[in-house]
Amino acid sequence: MGKVISVANQKGGAGKTIFTALIANSLVIDFGRKVLVFDVDQQQTLFDIRQEDLLMQKDFPYPIQALNIRKLPSRIVELVEDYDVLLIDQPGRADDESVVEVLMICDGVLIPAVSDKNDRYGTLGFVHLLGDIQKLLQKEGHLLNVLAFVNEAEGRIEEKIMEDFCREINIQVMDTRISRRAIYARYNTYKSYISGPGYELNPVRKEFESFMKELVLKFNL
Repeated sequence: MGKVISVANQKGGAGKTIFTALIANSLVIDFGRKVLVFDVDQQQTLFDIRQEDLLMQKDFPYPIQALNIRKLPSRIVELVEDYDVLLIDQPGRADDESVVEVLMICDGVLIPAVSDKNDRYGTLGFVHLLGDIQKLLQKEGHLLNVLAFVNEAEGRIEEKIMEDFCREINIQVMDTRISRRAIYARYNTYKSYISGPGYELNPVRKEFESFMKELVLKFNL
């Protein structure tokens, strides 16, 4: 049975969509996993990026399905046996019962966190929601693995504050930080940042490989 992992944060601009794509690319190309991606964000940015990529590329490492989030739980039940990982680009909100319903059927939630003050406060309510879901699922014998990582890192004190903040509310924090680099925003839905060609990838290879190895290990993918 495949693992269901949501990339989620109710704070916009944290990097949900970017890292959904980059993680999916690497899981297939570098780790040999069979992956399906669901884009249930209202903007469906990731699905639109795939349509743009069709102008440059014919073969893709994984499918992307754009769905209304209310249809996602039944779709997961239909397909979870067919893939190693089902990766979800969640909406940037947590005030919808459908979002909660999806989180409750996940095996893991990955939270990209930018360390500015507004992001810390914006993440707080979402993390508290995840804490409530974890407690409920524990009573039912199901573990929800929640993992956060600092995105757009620049070596500032605010980054450590964000990490400490997550730990105080019992959220695991990845050892690997993702640095602020323009290339992360120039993502697509078919190239690995670990094994893909191009001199422009050289500065990020080691960082992203470390990130992916840690992610695969901690989510047991």
